[in-house]
Amino acid sequence: MPITEAQRIERRNHIGSSDVPCILGLIEGRGPGDIYASKVFELDDKTNKAMERGNRLEPVLIEYAKDEIKPTTCEVSPETMIHPGGILAVNLDAMFHGPNGIVEAKSPGYGLEYGEAGTDEVPLAVIAQTHAQFACVPEIEIAWVPVLIPVYGRVQFRLFEVRRSEKLVDHIVKVVENFYHMHIEARVPPEDSPPSLETIRRISRREGTSVDLETAMVREWRDAAEARKAAEKRDDAAKATVLMAMGDAVIGHSDLGDVVCSQVSKKEYTVKATQYWMTRFKGKK
Repeated sequence: MPITEAQRIERRNHIGSSDVPCILGLIEGRGPGDIYASKVFELDDKTNKAMERGNRLEPVLIEYAKDEIKPTTCEVSPETMIHPGGILAVNLDAMFHGPNGIVEAKSPGYGLEYGEAGTDEVPLAVIAQTHAQFACVPEIEIAWVPVLIPVYGRVQFRLFEVRRSEKLVDHIVKVVENFYHMHIEARVPPEDSPPSLETIRRISRREGTSVDLETAMVREWRDAAEARKAAEKRDDAAKATVLMAMGDAVIGHSDLGDVVCSQVSKKEYTVKATQYWMTRFKGKK
């Protein structure tokens, strides 16, 4: 289920279990810099399609896990659980009692990283996330991971079991606490891991404020932008030469492969009203 407003605010004060795979570099397109930005700055509360899909399917997946495990009781979305160190905190999807275990529901867009049901053959990011949860619930030894996996145009349910590794729990706690003290608490961004543009665009900026930037930093950006423009011009020119050589043909053959022209139709749609920050460069006169 979606977290509450109070839980969302509380997340900024702690490292959550879903933050851990990012800190460890296990999530493509979202790394330590994104977690740093989400804790140091106020971000617009924005969901994406994957999050919306997860919120809708989570209750269904919990019910599926209940049918398979048949616990005596099921506690859905229990209160936030905080590690004794005070930094790591988790919001569980559900907690089963009799047998005891935590539930971490997943609905990925593709399921290539998931193996056979009944095993712990899940992505490393899920292993890291469940062990962050184990750290906050020391009495629990197992995490059930119900997953709705798309397979060849269809979807199927699979239930995985992740067993607690105390060595991995200790490692994650150490990494999380070091990250918090070295970066978030000290307000020092992680080196070589800038946030994604998606995260940066969500930063709530303060009207009328300004900062001084290093010249080298801005020059690197402008040089990269100019190089991109030049590359795009070369690409357009080379593409035009190829298409002109094809005349009105649909397919052009070459030793490297075929150049294929296909017709694309787009349906008319209305863009929803939105507001966002646009970045541009204004050179000095």
